[in-house]
Amino acid sequence: MDHSNRILMVDILTFARLKLGWNPDPKQAEVLATLAPRVILNCGRQWGKTTLAATKVVHLAVTRPGWTILIFSENLGQTAEFFRIADQFLARLWIPTVSEAQKAIGRRLPNGSRIIGIASREQAVRGYTANFVFIDEAARIEDEVIECGRAGFGSAERGLLDGVDSARETREVLGGLGVR
Repeated sequence: MDHSNRILMVDILTFARLKLGWNPDPKQAEVLATLAPRVILNCGRQWGKTTLAATKVVHLAVTRPGWTILIFSENLGQTAEFFRIADQFLARLWIPTVSEAQKAIGRRLPNGSRIIGIASREQAVRGYTANFVFIDEAARIEDEVIECGRAGFGSAERGLLDGVDSARETREVLGGLGVR
């Protein structure tokens, strides 16, 4: 791999601009570049949360061989929207993917990284351990489901929560993830 490709594999902002073809605004760039282990987004509609999350997930999947990344949504329709954008990014990178066996929505990359979409049902959440978790519309996910997935989510090195609507809900969601 030449030096310019190594830089793109590390710097997510350059990766977004040059490899994925979109320019994050200053706030989006701040979220993408953060080294915080967990991030909560509470922003308006059409702010670019799904594009931002897809950028982060694709960057991690490409640069972290063997990682498992969970996309956790209220329903498979929301998960499919996330994968529509992630698939466009992977196609731009000319990275072939295969469907994840026995998963409604999931991708396995040639480097062994996995991106798995799951709907918020207790049965669907059990048994996962992840390196990164994106919880879409976290305020809409039942507490019981978050509790059920707590072990796998709590072990995630990094995470991104979207749609937490209040400080109380933020505390509840983070408490459910084992974060104090």
